[in-house]
Parts: sequence; C-alpha cells; structure tokens
Amino acid sequence: MKRNAWLWIEWSALFWALPLLLWLAGRGFPKFVPLVLGTVFITVYLVRSPRFDNRRFFARENARVFFRGLLWKVPVVFAFLMILTRFIAAEQWFAFPRRHPLIWVMVMLLYPVFSAFPQEIIYRAFYCHRYRALFPGPAWLLLSNALCFAFVHVAYGNLVGPLLTFPAGFLFARTYTRHRSVLLAAVEHGVYGALVFTVGLGSYFFHGRMAG
Repeated sequence: MKRNAWLWIEWSALFWALPLLLWLAGRGFPKFVPLVLGTVFITVYLVRSPRFDNRRFFARENARVFFRGLLWKVPVVFAFLMILTRFIAAEQWFAFPRRHPLIWVMVMLLYPVFSAFPQEIIYRAFYCHRYRALFPGPAWLLLSNALCFAFVHVAYGNLVGPLLTFPAGFLFARTYTRHRSVLLAAVEHGVYGALVFTVGLGSYFFHGRMAG
C-alpha cells in the first residue's frame, strides 16, 4: 500500500505537475532540456532494473505485422491531417517543405531519432514498466498513458497539440504493449510526427514558426 501511494505521488508529479510547470515557464524555457535529462536518467533506470527486459529497446517481434498495419494507417492519418490543416491553419498548408526544404529534410531525418525515440522510452517503456500496477487492467493503462502524453503538450500553450496527441498516444501505447518494442513505437511516432510537420501543423508542437 505504501509503495502504491508513493507511485501515485511520483506519477502525479512527473506527468501532471511537471507539464504544468513547463507551461508556466512559457516559451523562453527550452523544452528539450527535460526530455534529454529525463531520457538519460530513465534509460539508466530501465537498464539497471532487473524486471525490465532490455531487449524491448530494439525488439522487432512481429515487425511484419506492424508494418502491414502501418501501411493502411499512414494514408488515413495523412488525409485527416491535411483536412485539419486546411480548416485551422490554411496559410501553413505544406508551407514548411515549400519554404524551408533543407530544414524540413533535417527534421524528417532527425525527429524520429532525437525526439520520437526518447519520448517512447519515457512515455511507453518507463511508464508501462513502473506504473502498470496502478491501473486495474491494460485498457486503463493505455487510457492513462494517452492522457498523460496529451497533457505534456500543454507546455506548448495551445489546445491542438494535446487534442491530436491523445489518440496518437493511445496508438503508440498499443503498439508498444502489443509488440513489446520501443523501436516500433518510435517508428510509428516518427512517421506521424513527420506528417504533422509536413502538412503545416508543426508550429503547434514547436515554439518556433518554422513554416513561417
């Protein structure tokens, strides 16, 4: 009971209080700092934890099934994002690759490795490993994970980020728990993130108006 009480406090501090502090800190605070520090400390914790299977970092179990599923999900997500962009940010319609093609290529190459993969270590591997016992079943674990993943995006000061990342977080958590792989969850995360930046919604997930 005492352990669960501490875990609830820790969970609340990391996934609810910290995002609020980042939001209060405003645009001047570099949001990559907590991501880098968190990834380092959490990776060390997971590697040293006897109950965590380190093969999960780069596991490719049932990768063929994963990629088959991705083949039909990506066009659906892409179509949805294009329609959404036309409604809420028509002036940014594919503006990033059109106006800054070299920076766009860099983002396409670097985002999956230096943003998506670290986020999956924290929000999928660490979250599911450490806080699984707090929830009565897999469905509640996935729902709580998606909510926490959405809430961290309040740090960017808009509603579009959290609203988009809630269903995305649920998909990433489902991929991680189904395939037991940070790598595959990060691939999915990286692909959808690349689509977001490409269609013109990147400014909702990044403080700089890269497409402007």
